[in-house]
Amino acid sequence: MLVQVEDQQDGKEDPVARVKERLIEIGVPEKAIAVHTSGEPDPAFHTLAYDPEIEVLIFKLAVATGFDAPRAWTLVSVRPSRGRDFGLQIVGRIMRVHPLVRPLHGQEPLLDRGYVFLSDPESQVGLDEAAADLKAVREGIAVLTDMLDVAVLGNDTRAAESYGATPLPLPPIRSVEGETEANRAQRQMSMGLLNPNYATASTARQQSALNAVGGFADPSMPPLFPDLPDVLAPRVPPRQAAPQAHQVRYALRTDLGLPRALIREELPNLFDIEADLCPLIAREFCRTVPMTAMLLAVNSNAELSMRDLFNAGETDQRSLSVRMSAARIAEQAQMQLTFNDGIDPRRIREAIEAELARLCQKEGIAATTRDLRRTINLAILRKPQALKEAVRTAQSAYIRLESNEPIPAEQFGPKDAPKARKGAYGAFIGRFNSPERAFAEMLDNDDTGRVKWWLRNPENETWATRLILPTGKRFFPDFAVGISGRKTPDCIALVEIKDDGETGRLQSDSNAIKINSIHREYRKVFWSFREQEGVFLKAVWHESRNRIFSSGPFEIEDMVLIQ
Repeated sequence: MLVQVEDQQDGKEDPVARVKERLIEIGVPEKAIAVHTSGEPDPAFHTLAYDPEIEVLIFKLAVATGFDAPRAWTLVSVRPSRGRDFGLQIVGRIMRVHPLVRPLHGQEPLLDRGYVFLSDPESQVGLDEAAADLKAVREGIAVLTDMLDVAVLGNDTRAAESYGATPLPLPPIRSVEGETEANRAQRQMSMGLLNPNYATASTARQQSALNAVGGFADPSMPPLFPDLPDVLAPRVPPRQAAPQAHQVRYALRTDLGLPRALIREELPNLFDIEADLCPLIAREFCRTVPMTAMLLAVNSNAELSMRDLFNAGETDQRSLSVRMSAARIAEQAQMQLTFNDGIDPRRIREAIEAELARLCQKEGIAATTRDLRRTINLAILRKPQALKEAVRTAQSAYIRLESNEPIPAEQFGPKDAPKARKGAYGAFIGRFNSPERAFAEMLDNDDTGRVKWWLRNPENETWATRLILPTGKRFFPDFAVGISGRKTPDCIALVEIKDDGETGRLQSDSNAIKINSIHREYRKVFWSFREQEGVFLKAVWHESRNRIFSSGPFEIEDMVLIQ
């Protein structure tokens, strides 16, 4: 459970201490509670999500972004300021599913949902503002999932009306005739229903606790949360594409030589193979990165360039040897390790440490555990792409190829869809953005005889071809193209089209991983983007610059070659 608290106000109690005390009062072991704020940072912050002993993490803002927590199922936020971005960030923290739970999908309803509880402490935000906040959160979450239910816990009629729900009546409180409040509290503590710390709590808090426990104590009453949630607002209906008039069937063409099915890469559950996978990752990483040469590295070379403010033409450039911060290196390296949801970064680190220790022993190098760990952090920082490549190589041993899902025999599209001479369905149907449509037209207009057919490869369709990335995610290239003379199964080449080569969209971390991935049968994916003049350029990866660059015009003839 993630608990987000508000900032501490001058002269008021520390919200972190308040929440921690309350958690301990209700029975959460103190060792199961972790805290990470700017004032109380946890040095192992990025490994908390993988520590099974930690059940609750208290934070302010740090977890909203840059933190991967597949074990996080519930978030409680008492922070008053929320909005659309908050909704998107919370989805990123809560909606990821831990590998251990994925096989249980559909079997346990409670595990098929993530839970977010919103509360404004001391009524700092009024009811109307809270309703507006919730609406903004709903809109933010709806961008990524339409499965959003809103529950109102309590008996506030105005709150229920604002959220479109109906309040439930409070359950009757079971009592013993002639029993005083003190005796009632003593009885519930003896039953183990009330924490003894509440005996010294304020009168208001004691009364609230007694009433809440009374509902649990009555055996004739149903559970407080039988099927969660108790009060349900109307569910946001799934967003569906509006039906288009005059939709007709377009049959898959059999005269173009298309295969019956495309070859897909599939990977077993990473949790099942983690014990064998991590040592393979470690061996591959240590093989490609000169780890032993980094063991004694303390300083790093840097260039300092200075320009005189008063003499514009005068500059001074010096080469420096700068001592590297071990703490900073460790922090940044840990972030680099958390790119794959399905692999515990601690297991990867342990495997690399064991492999490096083996290499040091083999080469007669004396190194302490501290030296090994510092070297590993340094290597991960200097060669982040090498780590991802090591994961990709190790995963490839477990990837299986499937072709049991046939390409659909027909698809629907507008009656007046433009004809496509080489399109798999004889028309330009399906979803295209502007660059993708322009590229499909270029393929269709090919007069060299190289393009035999082309097929839009839709994302997440069971029959579509895909590559398994080092992150554990799947990559669906935009097009599968039959190229005469290409020496791959069914002469197929895969092509990915990006929006442009100027903005940061092309240079994203995910694209850096995708462009280096290779399909087991169809080989390397061809990448292209369209410049402002409308010409499609080849996109290639430059290892030394760690960026994607253009490499001249995209030529259909190049797709004959296997890269």
